[in-house]
Amino acid sequence: MKKQQVETIVRGVVCACGYVLLCRTEGAANTYLPGGHIDFGESARAALAREMMEEAGLDSEPGRFLGCVEHTFVQKGERKSEINILFTLDMPGAEPPEPPRPLEDRLGFLWARPDELDELALEPAPLRGLLRALLRGESPAVVWASTYGGAA
Repeated sequence: MKKQQVETIVRGVVCACGYVLLCRTEGAANTYLPGGHIDFGESARAALAREMMEEAGLDSEPGRFLGCVEHTFVQKGERKSEINILFTLDMPGAEPPEPPRPLEDRLGFLWARPDELDELALEPAPLRGLLRALLRGESPAVVWASTYGGAA
């Protein structure tokens, strides 16, 4: 039996003019916050800045720690698990209405309003409330959430 691993992901929350920056993988029904995997020996903040340079070609500055969401989902018939570490992210040059141009073929960026997060199937779903609060200008407490059944 193949042993599954929990992936460690860092994600950035880029808010501008009442919008939040999201990503979508080509062909996927859901969206997610920009970011990616943390490499061994790399800090979460360094990984987020590196990922944004690799994916969008833009310098960025991770800011305040927002929290963490554990997430489980099925991808191509296989159960996956990840821990999402969240930071605010300052990314000069990324402002609505034009999203950053992705440097990876399979990736797209888009700006979303708070009322579009459900329709755009933002995952992990617990982030939707956090993002709505941030877009209202609120400064919510550090978040811990989970999509595992019965755990929150």
